[in-house]
Amino acid sequence: MPKKTTPKKKTIRRSIKAKSVTPIPVSVSTASPIIHEDIPARPMSDTLPAEHSAAEPPMEIKQPLVPPTTPLIRPVKKTKRIWLRVASICLIIIGLAAVIYPFWPEIQYRFWPPNENDALGSLTVTAAEQANTNTFRTGSLPINHAAVEGENRIIIDKIGVDMKIVEGTTEAALNLGAWHLGYTSTPDKGGNTVITAHRYKYRPPSKETFYLLDKIELGDTFQVNWEGLQYKYQVTDIKVVEPTDIYVLNPTSNPEVTLITCTPLFTTKQRLVVIGQEIP
Repeated sequence: MPKKTTPKKKTIRRSIKAKSVTPIPVSVSTASPIIHEDIPARPMSDTLPAEHSAAEPPMEIKQPLVPPTTPLIRPVKKTKRIWLRVASICLIIIGLAAVIYPFWPEIQYRFWPPNENDALGSLTVTAAEQANTNTFRTGSLPINHAAVEGENRIIIDKIGVDMKIVEGTTEAALNLGAWHLGYTSTPDKGGNTVITAHRYKYRPPSKETFYLLDKIELGDTFQVNWEGLQYKYQVTDIKVVEPTDIYVLNPTSNPEVTLITCTPLFTTKQRLVVIGQEIP
């Protein structure tokens, strides 16, 4: 059987060869961009729109108007921060004061001790008052008591004590001042006069407590104003006893004053006892 011929394929190949295109000549320069020889180059100004030409300035783009923010927002925040800082500083100061407060008399005594000369200056009497004296005899030694005005008081210059002496039948009298135990003697009668006071109470440690009584030493002096007369005493004994040691309240033949307060500080564990003998 004879093979079939395919004349169409030959015509296709011929048509492809006939349609070959000759290349367009192009001049290439290293200093200028590639431009077709038949197409003249145009200046850059021709390619830009008329409104962006070099002769006219560029158009200004206006920003949209933004409504202003409220000016009180930031100052309010700053004010809050300032108040928080002030409150923090105040809390720190209050905390330090609360810690130092109970020990302030001790600090004050160490760095600024009482001036005994100033304290004694307030206790001087005039010549007329000196003439009005009461003589008390201890053995063979007469003691002249200067006249003073005012209520009964105990004054200890070394530790800055100047307390009113009060009477009472219960310990509630300690809240009013130095408590004279009524069943003991009095300065005008001689014997053992017992006076007790708080070491520290729910009030600022001051001249109205025995806070610094532990600073008293042998030989120190103090005085008691009693019923218009002044009685002076010199410390002859200092001891720490138990609360049950009531022998310190016993009567004595010599005129003396026994001062009692709690010890150690801020406790009622024991009693600090200071005894003073009367001196001229």
